[in-house]
Formats: sequence, structure tokens, C-alpha cells
Amino acid sequence: MTKNSEKYEQIKKIFKDTAGIGLHERHGGKFYFSMRLTPQMEVCDIAALDLSVRATNGLRRAGYHTVGELCIDLSNGADLKKIRNCGAKSYSEIMEKLFLFNLANMSEQRQRLFILETIEKNHRM
Repeated sequence: MTKNSEKYEQIKKIFKDTAGIGLHERHGGKFYFSMRLTPQMEVCDIAALDLSVRATNGLRRAGYHTVGELCIDLSNGADLKKIRNCGAKSYSEIMEKLFLFNLANMSEQRQRLFILETIEKNHRM
């Protein structure tokens, strides 16, 4: 198990224990969190998200080459499910990896606050 997948499993457990929810199990598969990207993170290639080949190729075909481009469009209401070959499973994977990308680039103290804020945001929805 990689470090990211271990971290992801820990986060899923925190969400389930704290709020009684799992990632992407509410809101028709939607998971809400604030994207907090630094300028360096914004220019990272989408390959930094470590997505499956299907998800990566779908994003590239749709014109997304950096994490920043993807986040800006998502913030403006872009619907990734309209991308060819990007169904619910790919959408979930992309959002989960974006969440982990945000989380991995924060200090440990900031990570805790981010997780609590995300739990609160999803609990209210």
C-alpha cells in the first residue's frame, strides 16, 4: 500500500467515524471541499494527481493539462461527467485525488483544520 493510499484510508475512516459518511456516498456521489492551491500547485501537470489512464486521458482530451486549470473550471461549475469516457467512477476518482493533492501539500496542523472543515461542509449539505 502506498503512502497516499494509506493516508486516503485514514481519511475515509475519519469521515466515517466523525460524520457517519464516506467519501462520495452523499449528494448523488458529490463530495464538497474547498480547493486551496498554491501557485506552484496550480501549474502542476495533472499527472501529479496520479489518476488512472482513463481519467487522465479524458481530462487531457477535454483540454485540462494543469491542476490549476481543472480547479478553476470546477470552481466555475464545470461538469466533468460531460467529458467523454468520464463517468461516475472517473469523476469520483478525480475529486478524491484532488482532495488528497490539496491535503498532501499542507502542514499537519492545516490538514486537521481542512479535514474538519470538509466534514462540516459535507455534513451540512
